[in-house]
Amino acid sequence: MKYRYPGIHAFSAENTALFCGRKTDEDRFYSLLRLERLVVLYGKSGYGKTSLLQAAVLPRLERETDYVALLVRFRNYAPGFPTPVGRTAEIISEWLPQQKITHKNYDWLNNLLPGNDSLWYHLKRAQALTGRKRFVLVFDQFEELFSYPDSVALQFRAQLAELLYTRIPQDYRDAWNRLADSNSTTITQKTAESFFFDDLDIRAVFSLRTDYMHYMNRMKDYLPLILRHCYELDALTFDQAREAIIEPAGKTGLVDYTPPFAYSEEMVNLLLEYLSNKRKEKIESFQLQLICHHIENELVEKKGKTSILPSDFGPNNNAQIEYFRQVNRGYYQSCIKAITPLALQNVARQFIENELIIPNEKRRATVDGGILISRYAEQGATEDLLEQLKNTYLVRAEKSERGALYELSHDALIEPLLRARDEREQRELRNRRRKERLLILLLTLFLGGIALTFIRLWANAERLALEKSNLATEKTKLADSLGVTLIELDSTSAEKARLMVDLQQSYNTLIQSNLRLANSQVLSLDYENCHSNLRTLVRELMKVLPEGADRDSKFRVISEVMIELCFFYIETGNYNKGIEILVEIGRLNKKPEVERAAQQLLQRERKVKLRSAAHEIMKAVMPDQFRFLWKRYYPVMLPVAGGRYTMGCDPMKERDCHTPDGESSEHEVRVADFKMAESETTIWQFNLFKTATNEPLAVKEKTLGDHPCGYVSLVEAALYADWVSRQNNLVPAYSWLRFETLRGETDSVPEWKNTKTGYRLPTEAEWELAARGGIAGLKDNFRFSGSKTLDSVGWNKDNTAPSGIPSPKAVKTRQPNRLGLYDMSGNLSEWCWDMLPNRRTNMKNDRVCKGGSFRDLERKCVVFNRDQYNESAPPNEAIGFRVVCH
Repeated sequence: MKYRYPGIHAFSAENTALFCGRKTDEDRFYSLLRLERLVVLYGKSGYGKTSLLQAAVLPRLERETDYVALLVRFRNYAPGFPTPVGRTAEIISEWLPQQKITHKNYDWLNNLLPGNDSLWYHLKRAQALTGRKRFVLVFDQFEELFSYPDSVALQFRAQLAELLYTRIPQDYRDAWNRLADSNSTTITQKTAESFFFDDLDIRAVFSLRTDYMHYMNRMKDYLPLILRHCYELDALTFDQAREAIIEPAGKTGLVDYTPPFAYSEEMVNLLLEYLSNKRKEKIESFQLQLICHHIENELVEKKGKTSILPSDFGPNNNAQIEYFRQVNRGYYQSCIKAITPLALQNVARQFIENELIIPNEKRRATVDGGILISRYAEQGATEDLLEQLKNTYLVRAEKSERGALYELSHDALIEPLLRARDEREQRELRNRRRKERLLILLLTLFLGGIALTFIRLWANAERLALEKSNLATEKTKLADSLGVTLIELDSTSAEKARLMVDLQQSYNTLIQSNLRLANSQVLSLDYENCHSNLRTLVRELMKVLPEGADRDSKFRVISEVMIELCFFYIETGNYNKGIEILVEIGRLNKKPEVERAAQQLLQRERKVKLRSAAHEIMKAVMPDQFRFLWKRYYPVMLPVAGGRYTMGCDPMKERDCHTPDGESSEHEVRVADFKMAESETTIWQFNLFKTATNEPLAVKEKTLGDHPCGYVSLVEAALYADWVSRQNNLVPAYSWLRFETLRGETDSVPEWKNTKTGYRLPTEAEWELAARGGIAGLKDNFRFSGSKTLDSVGWNKDNTAPSGIPSPKAVKTRQPNRLGLYDMSGNLSEWCWDMLPNRRTNMKNDRVCKGGSFRDLERKCVVFNRDQYNESAPPNEAIGFRVVCH
């Protein structure tokens, strides 16, 4: 039985007659498509873009014109998937066998350029075989293109532009002329010549979500007019929604569909009230179809009702609205409950919630069916389970050369599935904790109470009856308190062994969860609570874990986190706390020599050279971890070869050359060899300095150690550089000039004489040379540091939060440039030492800032862009720094 309302599915050409409420949008978009070569259709997820194309516009196009409409979906990128060009070629090849082939000989086209696999070739071949020359390529869910590597997306843009705007590509022209010069018989064939010079008429439609529209700017390099003709599909108006509810229900003459039925006027108003949240919100097509599909399924098909009334859903308005809310919430649960046998329902949840959603990005993932089955084979996953999931309409499958690829059927399912996933994980956590408590109590009973009781019974036969009675009573009470039966309590030796295995697994789970918590606390700089929690964990494990290699290995893992706490306290000057942790580490790892050496450091009366002595002990205990921590908490310096180059930009040559002084900044400079930090100074690194100098960290947002540190003034950056120099036994680069402020307070400013050896801020020339990739990287002529496009190498306003508030991201999460330097375009703008005249006062109290930030547009993130900020102004959240040295 077919449904009049497809629910979560999009309408297709098969049910065009049931697609109602969008006639105005159909007419307008159809007219735009007939007039223009390149059209963009955009709207929010759930508004019905795919339905409008598949059920209205494309069938009408093929009905009223001789255009061939080819619908293309790329799918989100994963290794091994066809490229966008390859996927488009597949769709063309799949269309051909369904057509009447009028000319089988197209060898002349292959002979021109053997092995060519361009889009122009595939459509020219289709023309040669069928005689059809007018095609509309419709790219549905086009935002998926932007998940592919830059080089792959660039190939697609270039080939699509060639297809749309080039009558015959130059390489084919040259090949044709070569054949003509050689008097080849190929070009004398009338058929071949007529097709070769008969123009293709190609049009393209891009359909994508509104929150991805800004990505379309990336297409402008080859398709500069791509945003000239756009059509926004808005939510349904009340009149449109009314028609979409009423019209499909009353359609007659439909074969294999549910019988016709009708909504009362009160029922229609109730639905409109619910779908619009009492007329406060717009009405989404997806929500309307989901509710109407449920009504059709439950009341029309199952109960045979022909008239739908509000009373069918509850006695009053509140109950009726709550019913519809439960429909929306319960849709996912009902689909899962339809899976058989019962044991596979949990596997189905894991399939969907763990594999088909990318939580951080809140988008769908596309996964190979064979991989899904292999990952969950032990839980009973089979091809039949995948087929059941597909039949629920929660997921859909598409064929590929590798097999079936599975994904969620709609973006609107992401939020309820994420909530279901959170609830499931919390439920599993509670169950694990309950099981841990049960197993510990059972183990205590087995190894303690029961054993002792039976020993006493064995030695005191005369008290057997009384002891049996007491034991039975105690066991009954224990069983009642634990919620288990006496039979479960009196398990066999094999059961006891299984419980021991479960207990071991529980210990592992307990340790892993505590270690995750500890790492999270370190990330948020909560070292005190992290140490307290780990000490509690160690005390509990010492009580229950028997001596042996297994306990030693567990304590070794815990020590890897504890040594980071030790490192932090030592580097910030809290030697007693750090060395006390070092004593604990020696004790946990059964290394008395480490424990003794650390105790001796604690007993020193003069606290000299404690830091270097503690370093030696940490290196001896965990050398790899010590090296890792040094790189986390201190800048990793990479060499930059100097030389002569032309820095800056010329406004007459570069469209994004915007300089504060309004003049060209292009000039030749010479830079000596130097070293630069591979990333912007992180909150971990700057917090180490602030803690050591007894000053609070000024970061105002959620503090995460692996993020770059903003809210740093130029003076603070110079102070940090000098502190790091001293920590690394280098002479500080700055001298400090002290002066009295107008308020009578003493302040100081840094002065660099270009003679010291320590860490410092880069000059603008040094910064720009490093951002361009060094002298060797100048030939790349990249606009951004490491790429022609920003998205792969940097964070800015467009990609940190497309539909929300932009924010900085963790360092080193985008690709580095050729020198291995990260985030030199975007994330945070970076202080340089150079001064610029203030645009308002013309006084030199502004410093150069380079690289652009998470709040900026792409043009501010190019390597030659020069910005400025007053060094005396309040610290800015979007300005950070990185250090250099010689």
